[in-house]
Amino acid sequence: MRAGNEPVNRFKNRSQEALPYDHSRVVLINSQNSDYINASYIAGADSPCEYIATQGPLYSTLSDFWRMVYEHRTGVIVMLCDSVENGKKMVDPYWPDEINVPVRHGELTVTMTGVSVLDAYAMRQIKVTMKDRQDLRVTQLCIRGWSERGCSLPAEKLIDVIRVAGSRGNEIERTCHSIHCILSRPWQDWHWFIALRFF
Repeated sequence: MRAGNEPVNRFKNRSQEALPYDHSRVVLINSQNSDYINASYIAGADSPCEYIATQGPLYSTLSDFWRMVYEHRTGVIVMLCDSVENGKKMVDPYWPDEINVPVRHGELTVTMTGVSVLDAYAMRQIKVTMKDRQDLRVTQLCIRGWSERGCSLPAEKLIDVIRVAGSRGNEIERTCHSIHCILSRPWQDWHWFIALRFF
């Protein structure tokens, strides 16, 4: 956890109690200042880097978050928290507010092209572009009812969300799933969601 404790990187952590191990942390490839982001690779059935588990982005790390998504060709982002819970900010909104209104994050342009709000989750379609590079299409799933107190979704709806996440990821070759959640118990949230995908 040495990288996360470096003075230049400490402000990038939402909490100092949840830092990535150095041997499995995600390294940003083309970052101007630091290659650090609070994110770790998680092994899956098909790859030792099938998932990326990360904190809810901070306003100061939005550019790093989208760079990670773009560099790793992340096709699916799963959000395991609400933006605000009990008056406490859990994640700074990293998606655009309006459809087809692009937002710049460093060298990247992020555009929300569609949104669907269902009982169990909200699904946003997002396009990430960089000049003279291939566009990336991302599906973000924001699961409702997942909080510090646990997941209040009925089992059948949670299974439906997991299936949607898997099917969206399979549509894109060599994709990673990026999962972020509240930090009071991140190991439980990430591991439960990933483990349930195998059933």
